[in-house]
Formats: sequence, structure tokens, C-alpha cells
Amino acid sequence: MAFTPIIGEEGGEEEEAEIDSSILASFVDNQVPPDEAIISLAKHVFPDCKAITWIVNYLVIEFPKTDKQEFKDRLELLPSSTKDAPFHLRFHNGPLPNRVLITVGLRLGNIQNKPRGSVILGGFSLQLLYGKRQT
Repeated sequence: MAFTPIIGEEGGEEEEAEIDSSILASFVDNQVPPDEAIISLAKHVFPDCKAITWIVNYLVIEFPKTDKQEFKDRLELLPSSTKDAPFHLRFHNGPLPNRVLITVGLRLGNIQNKPRGSVILGGFSLQLLYGKRQT
């Protein structure tokens, strides 16, 4: 039996998110997805996210920190899953804990200088794939 950490919350929308098949084709089970796929998700599917983090086979979409009720209301509008995607989708209110361990920073126009971070926490590899600098 494999242990999978559950981080963040599920979306409340019953309809699955439709993601372009060319983006999904670049996701391979149990492998960190390519930069281009993550940046495309951040730009076109979750444009108001602050970061996207890959943990095992989960994409954790990190939104700006809000009060609990506002985040709960946002969750109701977010998809609970993605059609034909080889990953699970989770949403987090604000940055993930222990985020200071990972280098963060990206402006959308500066993709080639995007930092990637990798940290081992509790035996799990945590990969920061996309982050926007606070302005």
C-alpha cells in the first residue's frame, strides 16, 4: 500500500476541467512535468495562481492567501478533477508550509530564468514548478 500525502483542498465543481490534450500528453505518471506544461496551466487554466507545486502525482495550485470563507467560496468554482489527466488536482489557500525552503520567483515574461527548487520533506520530493514574485 502506497502512502500519498494529501495537501490542499479539492475543488467543488462537479464538472471536470478540460485541458488541452497536447498539454496533458507531456505529463507522465510519476515524473516531474516539463516547464512548458506547467507554465501553460498557470497562464491559461489558473491565471490567478501564485504557484503550482508537484508532489508525487498531485498538482497543488497555490492561490493568494484569503480568509477561510473566501477560499471556500473559490473552491466551489474550481474543478474537482481534470479529464484524462495522469495527476490529481488540489488547491491551497496561500503558499504551502515550509515554502521558505524553496526558491520562488518568476514574472510571466521571464520564463527562461525561472528557478526550480527541490526539497525532501518527510521522505517526499517536493518540486516547485512555477511561482510568481509578489509585486
